[in-house]
Amino acid sequence: MRALRECRERYLALFDRSLYCVYVHDFRGRFLDANQAALDLLGYSREELSRVTFSSIMEPDQLPKAFRLLDEIRRTGFQKKPVEFRLRRKDGSPVWVETEASVVSGDQDSLVIQGIARDISDHKRAEEKLRTSLEEKEVLLREIHHRVKNNLQVISSLLDLRASRSHDNKVIDLFQDARTKIHTMALIHSHIYQSQTFTQIAMNAYIRDLVSYLSQVYSDKRSYVRPVVEESDVRLSVTQAIPLAIVLNEAITNAFKHAFKKGQRGRIRISLKKQDQEQVDLTIQDNGVGFPAELDLDRSETLGLKLMRNLVKDQLQGSIHLKRNRGTTLAIKFKILKEGKNGEDTGG
Repeated sequence: MRALRECRERYLALFDRSLYCVYVHDFRGRFLDANQAALDLLGYSREELSRVTFSSIMEPDQLPKAFRLLDEIRRTGFQKKPVEFRLRRKDGSPVWVETEASVVSGDQDSLVIQGIARDISDHKRAEEKLRTSLEEKEVLLREIHHRVKNNLQVISSLLDLRASRSHDNKVIDLFQDARTKIHTMALIHSHIYQSQTFTQIAMNAYIRDLVSYLSQVYSDKRSYVRPVVEESDVRLSVTQAIPLAIVLNEAITNAFKHAFKKGQRGRIRISLKKQDQEQVDLTIQDNGVGFPAELDLDRSETLGLKLMRNLVKDQLQGSIHLKRNRGTTLAIKFKILKEGKNGEDTGG
């Protein structure tokens, strides 16, 4: 009996002196006991707390979670993992707690629930402040991309207006090439604006939109040149997506303009595939007349080819090869670069 009494005294000492909130309630939620930390947190005296239930000090939206937890404790005898609740103090002010509870023996060997709670209000306030800050930054980033897209579209419209006043076909072609490049970049910002994340772009949807746009630009050839975009699950950061988009624009535009003789039926196939977690293969293939035999991709000073070569080697840190076999195939290989802490891409 003495040992039992000493054990009970030690338990009561721990119960009263604990810095955590310790409480006991029955399966109807009626408080049977609570230590001083719990009384201080909730603002009740011990007598006042005995007249309320655990559910009555909860915010209404927390009750379904509490009933599920009570059912779990009734079935298993304990709570599997800590659960957060938003409670109301006696003065009506809110407080967030994280609780753990289990079944213990009470008076007359009846079963009751003993719980331990800690105040996490500061943590929840910091979490909410961080979430609000992130939401504000997301809105700002979305607005920036939207405005960049709109500004690029304004520039494209100005070029279109200027081209309409010219009667020189070479000048008109130059304006059209500039417009397609600008639209290519504007389309990237449009996809970022519409996406759920600002870190990566789903390239399959982008390529389809780009091909649709270029098909309209070169609508005089659309009736007999058929673009085919293979399904892809490649996602790229903005840093890699923009140079790749310009490369795609140059390659597909060249195929539309130069790969087929007037009236010739043909196909342009675009394939962007992951070979592993890091390696990406891009293929733009047509079954047209092919590049001249004397053309050397590595030495060509043609603006379009030089632009593609430099973007692939310098910005994508990849390789580009030209193959002649029943048409032309541009084979581009590069690695998906990892984003550094400053948002810049770094080598794997």
